[in-house]
Amino acid sequence: MSVIEVAVGDFTVDLQFNEFHRITQEELNYLISDLDLPKSKAELLDSRLQQWNLLKENVGISLYRKRHEDLVQLFKMERGLVACTGIDGQMQTILMTIIWTGDTL
Repeated sequence: MSVIEVAVGDFTVDLQFNEFHRITQEELNYLISDLDLPKSKAELLDSRLQQWNLLKENVGISLYRKRHEDLVQLFKMERGLVACTGIDGQMQTILMTIIWTGDTL
């Protein structure tokens, strides 16, 4: 909240302006992750926050768009066939996800 003091003659008036926090890209990503929202719900949240003008400029759902990039390098496509060529890397990725989230096999 900002307070501006204005003096007019013998009178002093404090004008208060409520300022609100606009959500950054990093904060939106953390919020979606913390709430464990599926993609459709995350997009709905993004839409509502944009409607209410609560997001900073150029902030939007990006959390899901790049999630596959870590795994793409473990696969190879040749003549229309896809094969997993990085099984060790895939298992490391899966195990790290399990350790990070606390899930079990």
